[in-house]
Amino acid sequence: MEIVSKIPIKSESEIQVKKRVKHEYKFIGRLKKRKGQTLFAMDNETLEIYKVKIQQKKAFDITKDKEISSYKAQINPSHFLMYALNFKNAQRKFRKGLIKKHKK
Repeated sequence: MEIVSKIPIKSESEIQVKKRVKHEYKFIGRLKKRKGQTLFAMDNETLEIYKVKIQQKKAFDITKDKEISSYKAQINPSHFLMYALNFKNAQRKFRKGLIKKHKK
């Protein structure tokens, strides 16, 4: 009893090589983190408001014997950013900001 498995051999033209996509990150600016508030962003084209995900990175400084936390948020540079207590306050703040912008 001999079991022979037949595996089709693909030519080089049929094999597609997946290349890694290199993401480029560009420093846009800084916002001071406000304790107890959430970072919201608004798309200027669709006026959609959403919560921005913030990544926390912790490190330990040996010389000072304390823990250092740094925060990063991935955002679109064309979106407006604002700290607010909750979603309803974010809507109100963005609305006020748009009204002031149009009055100028």
